Amino acid sequence: MVWSHFDASFEEGLAAAAAWADEHEVGLAAPVDAVVGEYPVGRWLKNQRAAARRADELERCRAEGLPEPEGGAAPLTDERPQALEDIDPGWCPTWSVDWQRAFRLAWLHIKAAAVCPPRPVWPSRTARTWASGPPPSAPVSAG
Repeated sequence: MVWSHFDASFEEGLAAAAAWADEHEVGLAAPVDAVVGEYPVGRWLKNQRAAARRADELERCRAEGLPEPEGGAAPLTDERPQALEDIDPGWCPTWSVDWQRAFRLAWLHIKAAAVCPPRPVWPSRTARTWASGPPPSAPVSAG
């Protein structure tokens, strides 16, 4: 018996996200149009990141005694970000998800004992994005 439609929807999305992460080896840095079967996992992850950022913004406003912003995504409950972090600790980066995905691809390449040249010529747009340099506050490693 389903007690909460929202909990059931989250669990369905979480299962799809885990399946996508296992298949693509770049964590939860799925493009918005990514799907697992018929499930729109990329859009679901985008919505979860928006909800996590909304929760962070609400917490910041409350801590500073500021009025809460109106509108936007409903904030994530405390347990949900942890469930996503269990799959990928970098699931909600402050920089672009495209950059995160490209970084992970390059990291996997290096981890496989392949060496990236100083200015590689990559066949994919995402890898070229990584080669163009890290965004501000980017991680030093993917581990």
